[in-house]
Amino acid sequence: MPRINLLPWRETQRREREKQFKVMAAAAVACGIVVSVYAHWMISDAIEAQQARNQVLTKEQARLKTASKVREELEQKRDDLLSRMAIIERLQRSRAVSVRLFNEIAAVLPGGSFLGEIAQSGSTLRLAGRAGSNADVSELMRRLGKSEVVGEPRLVSIVTDDTDHTVDFSLQVVVKGLEVIAPEGAAASKTKDQKKAKAKPKKSTADGSPH
Repeated sequence: MPRINLLPWRETQRREREKQFKVMAAAAVACGIVVSVYAHWMISDAIEAQQARNQVLTKEQARLKTASKVREELEQKRDDLLSRMAIIERLQRSRAVSVRLFNEIAAVLPGGSFLGEIAQSGSTLRLAGRAGSNADVSELMRRLGKSEVVGEPRLVSIVTDDTDHTVDFSLQVVVKGLEVIAPEGAAASKTKDQKKAKAKPKKSTADGSPH
């Protein structure tokens, strides 16, 4: 005789399936929450690490900026010191030339002639004085022309005094080896201009060759 199952098996199966579905849904939600928390933690950690790197870079940039400023100050002091040393060297050389120059002028002056004024403008020297005659002025110019200290003299003016027949003369000569000492400010400005000229980038033409 066949058996008939009178239990509500379909209802039981439906409930079992709903229970399994709820468990799977809960597991999926839990997994989603775990993944979200982990992703949030990873992103936060990455942001903190990047911020730490940014702080290090900022500190390093500040340090490099300070070091660059100190370097520029040291280079400026070095340039100033070199400029002063060069000025001192030129002064020493010019002093030797000046001593030799005055000795040379005293040696080439003809008898009866004297200088009343010696004026310097750069490396040019102006000699003004009185001589006994035009021939004495010519002799003075001839001697100066043979000198190793000054260049060829140039006669600026000559005036004869009719009362005593003497002549007032004025000459110009260029002193050899006499270096003109530029002001310290001008020397520093020249050094800065040279630095700027070296730092200035070269222009390039369309074919890429420097212009």
